[in-house]
Amino acid sequence: MLCAGASASLVFASSCCSSPRCLVNRCSNKTSMDDAACCSKSVVDRVVIVGGGLGGLSAAIQLRKRGIDAQIYEKNESISGGEGTLISLFPNGCRALNDADPSVVQKLRAAGVANMKSSVLTPEGNKIGEWSLSRHMEETYGQPMVAILWRNALNILSEAVPKDCKHTNFECYDITQDEDGTCVHFKKESETIVIKCRDMQAPLVIGADGIHSVVRSSLFGPIKPRDNGRTMWRAVIESNLCTHKLLDTGTIATTANGRTLFVVNGVHGKLYWAFSLTDESSDGRAKLRSKSPLEMKERLLEEFKDWELATHILQATDPNLILERRVLDMPVLHQWTKGNCTLLGDAAHAVTPALGQGANLAFEDGCELAFQLSSSPDLRTALGRYEDGRRARAIRVAEQSQSSVGNRSQDFYDWLYTYNPSDLHERMISHHLS
Repeated sequence: MLCAGASASLVFASSCCSSPRCLVNRCSNKTSMDDAACCSKSVVDRVVIVGGGLGGLSAAIQLRKRGIDAQIYEKNESISGGEGTLISLFPNGCRALNDADPSVVQKLRAAGVANMKSSVLTPEGNKIGEWSLSRHMEETYGQPMVAILWRNALNILSEAVPKDCKHTNFECYDITQDEDGTCVHFKKESETIVIKCRDMQAPLVIGADGIHSVVRSSLFGPIKPRDNGRTMWRAVIESNLCTHKLLDTGTIATTANGRTLFVVNGVHGKLYWAFSLTDESSDGRAKLRSKSPLEMKERLLEEFKDWELATHILQATDPNLILERRVLDMPVLHQWTKGNCTLLGDAAHAVTPALGQGANLAFEDGCELAFQLSSSPDLRTALGRYEDGRRARAIRVAEQSQSSVGNRSQDFYDWLYTYNPSDLHERMISHHLS
């Protein structure tokens, strides 16, 4: 067993970001951030992040911009993945990332598509409506909606974090706490490595390890994700394999009788599709796990046999590219923090994909946490403010993710997409005045 003590010399590189700590809201161009709290020393100088996904990487970017040495520990051999998946970055997520590094948002935009049209069709292929959603969002909310392949987004965020701050093949299997502080237990190949994090001293431990979070289970006991009674199938294929007249660059959505089809076409020559089927509408068939990729394809062809566009896309898809997953979420936790450990992203509030907000909420989490760590008087206060600032928003988004489109008001979308890091500064001032 290898042990890293309070100095953590084994795992922390001497690469702590030397960027100025002054917080400037790059999104709104506000530069009146000469408040003493904005330039004060952060309450931690080093952080352990468990999980190298989008949430962990974005948090590291935010923290390092504020002079905090953020070190990521990822269980896989490399920080990669997301094959067969696409994510949508909405104005609120783009704004949170922009606060830390505008160049990251520019790269995400270049690697994705931000000028596509959106269409809603009937299963028979009749067009119900069409509009330029991305352009509307940028004009209305100041940031675009960007459709991008998951693996490309992950690579861009990973490139923004120094190589010696990313540690792969570190599988976290336990978190233990006592009066001396926290220990993070990892398996790395045949070795067991323990990182000791001393009570209210640096470093802080952030669990960004997803809906099946080991950090969360270690801190608060087993919390099982909630099954939403639906199975989703997804794939990414070459756009030129599909020549249907309805397919153009943009998004297409179709829903009827417990079945949905969502397509994003033209993301740098790729077409992403997602089919979903409810247990109720299929007399329980959706619950069954396919025994092979070919069975997945055959099942979908049968379930969507009357949907012309769906059939066309499925026939063009190699079954080995299809991913099959149950749709899960998790009620927002009442407590995210214990000692000097806290949770971020899906580990604290996994939502269904209905609003496409999973990654965007994680970006917001990282923005808030980094701000509070660099503006609060101590770690306990910082983590308390982080939870208080995020919980109500996460709850509302989770509730709306469970509702139907027709039950969501425009006021909700305005509230969701107008998230702005400058509000954090206003809240900080109110804390000081209260």
